[in-house]
Amino acid sequence: MSDRRLLVVLAFGLLGPSCDEETGPSLREQAGLVAESVCRGAFACGCDNDSTDRYADEAACVTGIEDLIVERALDDVGLTFQSACVERVVAALDSYACEPEDTASIDGALFAASQQLQECRLFYGTGSAGAACSRLDGGLGDDCDAEHYCRDGACVRVGAGALDDACESDADCQASFRCLLSSETMRRQCSPQPSAGQACSDSGDCGPDAYCNAAAACAAIPGVGQSCAPSPSQTGLTCMPGSACANGVCEAGTGEGEACGVTCASGLECES
Repeated sequence: MSDRRLLVVLAFGLLGPSCDEETGPSLREQAGLVAESVCRGAFACGCDNDSTDRYADEAACVTGIEDLIVERALDDVGLTFQSACVERVVAALDSYACEPEDTASIDGALFAASQQLQECRLFYGTGSAGAACSRLDGGLGDDCDAEHYCRDGACVRVGAGALDDACESDADCQASFRCLLSSETMRRQCSPQPSAGQACSDSGDCGPDAYCNAAAACAAIPGVGQSCAPSPSQTGLTCMPGSACANGVCEAGTGEGEACGVTCASGLECES
């Protein structure tokens, strides 16, 4: 069974390329906030991970990761430390806490947090629209400029629209929102993604734990023994984590110690 948690993947994006910009106490203070969130979650998990392997205790972890952020923020290699995003990064890291990666993949709040890490990154670069790019692990930054973020290897524009802002299409909204007609204001505005039971036009409208069915309503991703979703959810699922689609039916993943089948049970991964 893999004990690696999603928070640890996020945390060690900070070990990537070095960055530049702010100096002095404000940088260290803000780096400390991120380090505290990273280490608090890593040591609360009660399992082996990169932070617990590298540091003797939570205090040592905070000091070590804080130093890494500061050192890399002061190195000039084309990335900039974006202090205005520290609070949002910390909030996203706190949201992940000890959630296993497969659970996080269908949790609407965690999905929104991961999308917000694209919109407001700890580090950014100079790439403009369409430029080739790469992301730091966990989405804590990339080499696109402040107006764009890295998606599928290319810089794309950050949606300006926050919650309830007026919009004409999804592109006008931040990535975790959809441009939908409000029944209250009777205008299109950036809104949370519909969840199971709410109206939709395609599966991209629904949250990560749902798909758009033939009745134009978001439906929960099916589980073991149920027919597979005819179209994948926003995160690519046609069956709940820990199961996989086989001959049109969601089939349970194999357990610990068993030969790998179509997939492994929730929380497990296939090792050759």
